[in-house]
Amino acid sequence: MALQGVPLQGVGELAAWQRDLHEVIAERSDILCDIAVMGTEGDFVDTSEYVLEDRIGNLCNKILDAAP
Repeated sequence: MALQGVPLQGVGELAAWQRDLHEVIAERSDILCDIAVMGTEGDFVDTSEYVLEDRIGNLCNKILDAAP
């Protein structure tokens, strides 16, 4: 069963936010960034979905920028 992702603008060349898994999947050229955050709501400083999505997206951008 495929899980539905939401397009995520400003991350890599193509990216999606997967709400149910708290996961960003992004790619640029031939490089893939896939980051999922595990934990319960109490583990997160800010449980706002948009804050979490933005922070993980920014982390993916840093990884993609650092790649050769």
